[in-house]
Amino acid sequence: MRFPSYNLSSAGWTAVLTVALAFVIPAAAWSQEPLPDARAVVDRFVEAIGGKDALASQTGRHALGRLEIPAQGIGGDMEVYAAPPNKLRSNIELPGLGSIKVGFDGDVAWSINPAVGPMVLDGMMLNQMRQQADWNAALHPETYIASMETVEKTDFDGHTWYKGKIVTIWDEEYFEFFDVDSGLLVGNERTQASPMGDVPATTLISDYRQVGDLLIAMKTVQRVMGMEQIITITVVEAVEIEDSVFALPPEIEALVEEKVQQEGNAL
Repeated sequence: MRFPSYNLSSAGWTAVLTVALAFVIPAAAWSQEPLPDARAVVDRFVEAIGGKDALASQTGRHALGRLEIPAQGIGGDMEVYAAPPNKLRSNIELPGLGSIKVGFDGDVAWSINPAVGPMVLDGMMLNQMRQQADWNAALHPETYIASMETVEKTDFDGHTWYKGKIVTIWDEEYFEFFDVDSGLLVGNERTQASPMGDVPATTLISDYRQVGDLLIAMKTVQRVMGMEQIITITVVEAVEIEDSVFALPPEIEALVEEKVQQEGNAL
């Protein structure tokens, strides 16, 4: 499960699991050593977290946790629901500010933020949401990825990572980092599209724990515009999630209907 990031200054935006950016990871002098194929790095990650069968077998996840933005003194409880192929619903309660809600029902991506109100997401925001909500994306990369390449081996924070360059089918470029020793995904650098514009971010992923047959990351630190957003997951359970959980809120349904009417009138 990839968990979205929320930054009030960028309309509560995420990345999901996944999401991140503002520092440059220094390259080490490994250029003479052959680099593994990017597909092999991803396949090793899948095996490291439990394997293809375990990943494909889960039919839903429910998580509880907390978001903290220390620089702003902001914190609140969060709840996330996810189901394959890429359904997502999350809610963060921020005392004194209100609720930030994000969802994707497989077709419509949306957000409700006290700063900007309800929005239906399209363009790059929709593409990123569709991919980031899919926890099985590593099993069928051709759905989203046009090419991927291992570009270097680099040191950071006492660990050695493989850095992979990803190019999506919608021509977006970003980078993912995998621990050389464990094979686990440990971070990414990606410019996240948001209602307030593009937001470069760096995400660090850690504290993998066993949930059923899978290892799932329980901590995400996202560095966005000079601030850290820390997401700590306290409980994750593999459960069946009812489709009703992903139903569009009434205010989002109204926006979808309005958009359909406008498109019809334009014909």
